Amino acid sequence: MFQYIPKSMWFPTSVDVKQVATLEELENLCKSGEVERVVIPFTYYGYGASLIDDSNRRSIAKHYAQNRFKSFGYSLTMSSYQFLKHEDFRELVEELQEREPVFNSEDYSELESETKFEFLVDEVSYLLINDETLPVWKKLPDTLYETKDVVREVFDSGEGDTRIEWWEYCEIDNDGATPYSTKEQIAELAALVANKLLGESE
Repeated sequence: MFQYIPKSMWFPTSVDVKQVATLEELENLCKSGEVERVVIPFTYYGYGASLIDDSNRRSIAKHYAQNRFKSFGYSLTMSSYQFLKHEDFRELVEELQEREPVFNSEDYSELESETKFEFLVDEVSYLLINDETLPVWKKLPDTLYETKDVVREVFDSGEGDTRIEWWEYCEIDNDGATPYSTKEQIAELAALVANKLLGESE
């Protein structure tokens, strides 16, 4: 379904979002003057936004910076004039909605990696400073904030066999946004970080 914001005397104070089944229907509505803005698919922001939404929103805004797409109704939008004038804009909307929801696969991959990385840094750091059974406990900084910096450095260090493959310990949940790891995975990863820190301090 293709979404749009209909013409309204209350826009932009009040934003209503409607949808139609085909791109042709959307074009006809634009031509008849019934559309204020066309919603760019998979650019939603706010509660429930996925990593695809987040990636698309920033990468599309950057790629089409000169066209100044604007956010309304919790999504990135283009004017009906832009939609009708530019064939590549119509192709963009159709491609995202009907075939490939990810606009920039490289950007999406980077965002997914960043999300997993920071989640694991948080989880591992919290476990390290709170689990006194780990021998590395007394060698860590006094604060969680400082410990996170230490864990980031460990994750980023090493090459080949000496590098901790932290990305193997996390998945993105079915909501497309939330990083997830089991307690066992976090414990195993924390032990690897602890062993590396102990090895460096010897």
